[in-house]
Amino acid sequence: MKNNSNYAYHFNYDTLKNAVRYSIILFLTFIFSAVANGFSQDKVSLNLKNLNISQILDEIEANSEYKFIYNVNVFDFDKKTSITVKDKSIKFVLDMIFNNQLDYEVMDKKVILKKKVKVNVVSEVEDEIVQRNISGNVSDSDGNGLPGASIIEVGTTNGTTSDFDGNFSLDLEWFRFRNFFYWI
Repeated sequence: MKNNSNYAYHFNYDTLKNAVRYSIILFLTFIFSAVANGFSQDKVSLNLKNLNISQILDEIEANSEYKFIYNVNVFDFDKKTSITVKDKSIKFVLDMIFNNQLDYEVMDKKVILKKKVKVNVVSEVEDEIVQRNISGNVSDSDGNGLPGASIIEVGTTNGTTSDFDGNFSLDLEWFRFRNFFYWI
């Protein structure tokens, strides 16, 4: 074997620089095109006249990445309608098609159509002020009525005085909140 110790390897830095530049340009082009495709698929454009709702959903599936999952018994999908939209969100399009008669849930690119559930809300007892009347007698240690004694509701300026025989009557205000009573 012959030893070629005089052989000199010449490395071209300009070729390396150009290869790195082209790699970065290709990488950025790929990233930007992937991002643009991802965002453009979120918008739906339709111009459909007098078609069944099921046909409109098929058209959306054919022209976008959305797939629909539904039971044909939850809504009248044979109902004919027309829709014209340009670059609108899938939620906007579904609201137009179903006119708030059908619920839906969008997960990734899957749309689950559900029967609208009617919720009967039982109204809670409204907050109200309920007046309670208390009456009594103010007397001394011998049981004799004390006239002119002051009777005041604690924490308020609501009060009265006892009559000549020591009897009194006072309207107390109670605050009723969800079937619980609180003093005001």
